[in-house]
Amino acid sequence: MFAVNLLPAYEKKIIRMEEMRRAVVLFGGCALVIFCAGYLMLTPSLLLTRLATAELARSRALEEESARHGMTDEVSGRMRTTHDVLQELHAYTAEPPRASVLLERFIAPGQGIAILSFSIKNEGQAAMTGHAATRADLLRFEERLRASNRFYEITFPLSNITRERDIQFSVQGKIKPEYGL
Repeated sequence: MFAVNLLPAYEKKIIRMEEMRRAVVLFGGCALVIFCAGYLMLTPSLLLTRLATAELARSRALEEESARHGMTDEVSGRMRTTHDVLQELHAYTAEPPRASVLLERFIAPGQGIAILSFSIKNEGQAAMTGHAATRADLLRFEERLRASNRFYEITFPLSNITRERDIQFSVQGKIKPEYGL
């Protein structure tokens, strides 16, 4: 059914104004609630950040002051010694340990091969473990070992070539006496 509003135009305008006032109050209230929630969520982190900044500035000032006045020769000497030891350790650890450098004198391992350990026993039994970047690199290395004619026999397990990339391998062999220790 249709309802006809028979109110005069002035009263119709008052009703519309009341509806708009309620809409403004509703949206204003929602905006105020959102603003308050954001303020309550941001205030603690902002306060902690300001406190941390102030504490860091105070600590920096104290450290600078103690560096100007309080550094003794004993502390300075210990710092220098520690620095020298750390420099030596850095130089030692700059390159990972590997047996490839020693093996290069015996036979060049080739590109993509890193020998991690190489041992020779008194009877001429040799064992080496290492890492190959690809299967092709590992097979070329095996060919070089066999072609070097420095071993009687080379045992190269098939498990070494099951993967295509990033291969950990092991090889055993018996070194010919003229190349032994």
